[in-house]
Amino acid sequence: MSEEPDSVELQADEERLVEIKRRAMLVATALVKEPFAARTVDALRAYMDEDADEGQELADRLRALPEGVLRARISELQSRVRPAGELRGGASGSSWPWDAADDGDAGARS
Repeated sequence: MSEEPDSVELQADEERLVEIKRRAMLVATALVKEPFAARTVDALRAYMDEDADEGQELADRLRALPEGVLRARISELQSRVRPAGELRGGASGSSWPWDAADDGDAGARS
């Protein structure tokens, strides 16, 4: 099938874009929680230096795909979505990446 190599590349691009978006979300969370911390500034600089341009290029490439290709891919991905009750996982029961990276001050905010 001639579409398989494109599908593999599309999936690799999608995975990388999701990885970049996850990192952006972690930086955004740090900007809210600790906007003036040196590690937040370092994380933002690293994101801008290492991921921002590539993320923009990948997003532009995916947006440029024909509508039919995008619709088919969205349908395929939606067929894999688990019900909301199955989203939580792991020993802590949390699926949010910043919960695992929390400095232990969650109790102070409650």
